[in-house]
Amino acid sequence: MAPAVTDNGGGIVQNSSHKLLSSIGQSVAGIRSDGTSLEAGFITSELIDTSGISEPHSKPPKTPFVGEFAPNPFNSTTAITVKMTQDGNISLKLFDVSGKQIYLWSEDRKAGTYKISFTASESLPAGTYLYVIDVLEQQKTGKIAFVK
Repeated sequence: MAPAVTDNGGGIVQNSSHKLLSSIGQSVAGIRSDGTSLEAGFITSELIDTSGISEPHSKPPKTPFVGEFAPNPFNSTTAITVKMTQDGNISLKLFDVSGKQIYLWSEDRKAGTYKISFTASESLPAGTYLYVIDVLEQQKTGKIAFVK
């Protein structure tokens, strides 16, 4: 069986290609009759950044796409999927209903598919917020609702 990250419920373990942040339950490992490995029985959890972006898939998408924030309304974290056909900049701006910019995130990225997340700070009041997301030559605007 190839080396893998395993744990019995303790702390963080990792090797050169995998990282397990936590686990619950008994692990099951073995080899199936067809020779493939079997590992199951873990419930895992990852820490959530206050805002972030996931890494791209291996192949750039053929068609650009900017999704919708989900969930919306949200009570802590919401995310939007972006597909970039070429390298470029992604920016996200949030405004309160009076038009005051309350958040700005911008980063250059390679072509790929990304999930951009936004986590509201404890000091952000519940309400409706306007967003503008710029991806390459596309701009999308909309509303998100934050509930506590």
